[in-house]
Amino acid sequence: SAGYFTATPHRVARKKSQQDRISLPVFVNPKLDAIINPIDKNNFPQWDRLTENQWRRDDNHLMASVGENSFKSLARSHPAVFERHHGDLVLLKDGRVIMRREERPTQSR
Repeated sequence: SAGYFTATPHRVARKKSQQDRISLPVFVNPKLDAIINPIDKNNFPQWDRLTENQWRRDDNHLMASVGENSFKSLARSHPAVFERHHGDLVLLKDGRVIMRREERPTQSR
């Protein structure tokens, strides 16, 4: 793609005291009889490129686990489903999901 398609921004933070890092490569193989032709870079649309760390945003908190990040994606992508099945939870603007605090009526004495 002559540099048109770039790698996804990523970073690995690992403390020396932690166990060895395990990589999980994923390969996508086309059919064996597929013919791959070069891409005509003159037909690519123009777009704004991210600068270093521009992908870090206040509204996209990175969770500690894959499951939490997947749940954040579900809550954002399907808000009606999230509300219907997880009415006890609240999606915050930064993407964190927390328990909903029930407001209790004040009792008169």
